[in-house]
Amino acid sequence: VAAAAAAAVAAAAAAAAAADQTDRGGQPLAWRSAVHTHTRLHSPEHRAREAAAAAVEIAAAMTQQQEQQGGAPDSAELAAKRADYYSKWDKFAAESVKEAEKEDEKLAEEAARQLGIDKSAPKSEAEKKDMEKREALKAAKKLWDDKKMSEAAAKAIIGEDHDGAEHVVDEALLGSKRVVHFKNSKNSTYRIPTGLNMRLVKVFIEDCENCTFEIGAITISQHVEISHCTGCEIVVKAPQSILQIDLCKDLNVHYEQNVFDHKEHKVFHAGVSTSTIHVFPESGGADKHSHDVDYIELGAREMNERTKEEHQFITHWQNGRLVTEEVFRSKGNMPLTRKQIEEAERLGDGD
Repeated sequence: VAAAAAAAVAAAAAAAAAADQTDRGGQPLAWRSAVHTHTRLHSPEHRAREAAAAAVEIAAAMTQQQEQQGGAPDSAELAAKRADYYSKWDKFAAESVKEAEKEDEKLAEEAARQLGIDKSAPKSEAEKKDMEKREALKAAKKLWDDKKMSEAAAKAIIGEDHDGAEHVVDEALLGSKRVVHFKNSKNSTYRIPTGLNMRLVKVFIEDCENCTFEIGAITISQHVEISHCTGCEIVVKAPQSILQIDLCKDLNVHYEQNVFDHKEHKVFHAGVSTSTIHVFPESGGADKHSHDVDYIELGAREMNERTKEEHQFITHWQNGRLVTEEVFRSKGNMPLTRKQIEEAERLGDGD
C-alpha cells in the first residue's frame, strides 16, 4: 500500500513538473500569463497536488484499518481493497480530466476574447460564402413564414363540415378577411354577391362535394383556384382572368353573359375528368358553347417524375370556339402552348 501511495505521489510530482514547462494546449507562455490570475487555482499543478493528497489519504486509511483489525488481511480481502482503491482513483481521475477539459475550453474562450479573436468569423473565403448563403436562406425562410402567417390571418375558412347549408358570403361573414377559402363542404350553396362592398384578393374552393358556388365579385388577383372537388357547379358571374382546376371530377363551370373575355381569359387544369366548361360565344346569343375536358382522353402521360394527374392543360377561346391544348413551360416557368413556342422560335426567341 505504501509503495502504491509513493508511486502515486511520484506520478503526481512528475505531472506537476511537466505542467510547469508547457501548457496543456501547447499555448505560448504569453497566452498563459494573460489569464494567470483566473487559472492559478485550476492549474494542472494544483490538480496534481490534489490527486497526490487524495492518494496519500486513501493509503493512510487502509493502513490504519489494517492496524485496527490486527495483522495483515488475507489475500482475498487485500484484492478487494486494492480493487476498491483503484476504482476510487479511476473515478477521481476521470472527474479531474472532465473538469480540466471544461476549464481548458473556458480558458481558450477567455484568451481569444482578450486577444480580440472572433471565433464566429469565417476562416476562408469559401467558409465566408457558405455563411452568407446560410444567412440568406434563413432570411428567405423567415420572409416565407411571415408571408404564410399573413395569408392565414387574412383568410376566411368557410364551409368546414357543412352539409346542406346555404350562405351569402358578405361583409358580416368575412369581417376584415379578404381571402375566401371554401373547404370540406357537402350539398351546400354559397353566394359571393356582385354588390359586395369590399375587394377580395382571391377565392379557393377545396375538398367540396355536390356544392354550388356563385362568384359574383371581381377579385384583385382575378384568380380562382379549385381542387379535389367532385360534382360541383361553379358559376362565374364576375370577370376572373384565370381559373385553376386540379384533381377534380364531374364539375360544371358556367360563365355568365359578358363575363368571359374571349381574348384573355383562360382555364388551366390538371387531373380533371368528366367535366364541362360553358361560355357564351363572342357574337352573343342565348346559347352557350360547351366544352368537355378529361385528362385521360386528352392524352395525359407520365414524364420523368411527373404523373398523369400532373400533366397540365389550358382551355381557351380560339377561332370561334373553346379548345384545349397541352401546357409547356419556358425557362422562366411561363406556361406556353405548342403554337406559342413555334411562334417564338420563328421570331428567334427559343427560351
